[in-house]
Amino acid sequence: MRFIGIHLIQPLGEIASPSPSTLATLDDAGRLEGISGALHDHEILNALPDPPGVITLDAPVFVPNAKGRRGAEDLLAWCDINVFPASRERLGRLYGGLRGESLASRLEAEGYTVHESFPEVIVRQREWESRRNGLAPLDLARYREAWIGVKAPRYANKRDEPGTPEARRRALELLNIHDPDGRDQPGAIAALACAYAALRSARPDLGATLSLPVGGEREIVLPAGPELLSRAALHLRRLSSR
Repeated sequence: MRFIGIHLIQPLGEIASPSPSTLATLDDAGRLEGISGALHDHEILNALPDPPGVITLDAPVFVPNAKGRRGAEDLLAWCDINVFPASRERLGRLYGGLRGESLASRLEAEGYTVHESFPEVIVRQREWESRRNGLAPLDLARYREAWIGVKAPRYANKRDEPGTPEARRRALELLNIHDPDGRDQPGAIAALACAYAALRSARPDLGATLSLPVGGEREIVLPAGPELLSRAALHLRRLSSR
């Protein structure tokens, strides 16, 4: 089984993108098998290992809502995890379409399992876990205060260019990736973070995963500790009681 993370550049797959998307592949022991780039959707499909495999994209893989944001994004915001709000109107206006949703359908047709995630949140959670290693879980009030103070290392800037060498080394350390070829190319750490989330979703021995359905068989998956799982469960109970 292979676990693939894809840092997906958003313009539609058969339209030339300003820069390539990045793919990172881990084996089932978490060892890096390779990092590569691809401009178009058919190139992404050609670059993948043979299915079955688990793929995590850092792009919306299912967007049923015309406007606003998805329910999973509401729940994450309640947990002090703010992510880009996805709607069909917004993605069409900003990016010309829903590339993640379209690519997810093609990947599933080829036999892959497809998830969605958020690289910065993955690395932030790993930073939290590193700081809390061996410590008892916090109560939710103290957790919220402490969580807000934890940031992911700045492994990339807003233009998707590599951040400082120190921040990139720290991100790789948190993801348990050592000396990967191509780690300095744009999008590499984002793709590696998504590959880690894919691996962890299938390997509970690596830690817990928060899974939030977005539609069909597709989910948002994020590494999670007991505090985040408890906080998400509390909010879900509140929603179900309305």
